[in-house]
Amino acid sequence: MAAPISPELESRLRKGLELHQQGKLEEAEPIYREVVAEAPFHFDALHLLGIVKLQTGQPASALILFDRATAVGPNDIFGHYNRALALHALERWEEAILSWDRVLAINPDYIEAHVNRGLSLLALKRFEDAVASFQRALRLNPNFGDALKNLGIAYRELGRLQDAVACWDRLLWLFPELTEVQADRAAVLETLKR
Repeated sequence: MAAPISPELESRLRKGLELHQQGKLEEAEPIYREVVAEAPFHFDALHLLGIVKLQTGQPASALILFDRATAVGPNDIFGHYNRALALHALERWEEAILSWDRVLAINPDYIEAHVNRGLSLLALKRFEDAVASFQRALRLNPNFGDALKNLGIAYRELGRLQDAVACWDRLLWLFPELTEVQADRAAVLETLKR
C-alpha cells in the first residue's frame, strides 16, 4: 500500500509516530510534513499527518490529506474511517455517510463505523435510518455504550419514548456514572408521567 521510501525517511516517519503516540502532536507534525514533502504518495505519511490535523481541530486540512491517502490506498479501512470523521466534523453529513458505507463495505463488522454512521444520520434527522445503524452495532456487541446511548436518542426523536428509556436503562445498568444519560432518561420519564 505505502510507496517504498528510503530507510532514513522510514526512520523519520517512525520517530514522528513515536512522538504522535506520546501526544506530542506539535513535534510529530513537522516530521510528517517533511516525509510527505519527500514522498508525496506515501499512504502512512499522508494518513498520519491527516490524523494530526484532525486531532488539532483542522478537519478541512485533514480531509485533503485523507483524500490523497485514500487515492494511494483505496482499500485501507482506516483511511476511509478517518476521512469520514473529517467529513462529519465539517458537517458534510451525506458525504460522511458515503465514507462510512465505504468502511462498512470493507469490514461490515466495524462497530464504531455503524455508530458513527448513525450519528451522521441523526444530524440529518433521518432517525429511522439512524436506528438501523445503531441496531446493527448492537447486534455485533449488545453492550456497546455509544450505540445504546444514541439509539435511545433516535428513539426519543421518533417519539418512541418507552424504547428510549429501555435503551438508557440498559446503558445505565452497564455504566451507572453517565449523568448525561440519567438526565435524558429523567426528562423522558417526566414526559411519560412516570
